[in-house]
Amino acid sequence: NQTIVDIGCGRGDVVGILTAAGHSVTGIEADRSLVESGRAAGLRIVAGRAEELPLADESVDVIICSVVI
Repeated sequence: NQTIVDIGCGRGDVVGILTAAGHSVTGIEADRSLVESGRAAGLRIVAGRAEELPLADESVDVIICSVVI
C-alpha cells in the first residue's frame, strides 16, 4: 500500500477508488464546497492549493494531479 495525495481531487472520485484499493489517500481541493462533499462521503479531503500543500516534505509516495488548470 502506498501513501498518495491527489491534488485538485474535486469530489474525490479517484480518492475513493484508491482508498477502496487499500491505499492511504489524501485529496487536496481548493473549492471548499467540493471538500465538504468529499468529506460527507467519508473521504479524507483537505482544503488547499497546489502552490501551498498542507503536507510535510517527502510525506507521500505518489502524487496525482490530473485535470487541474
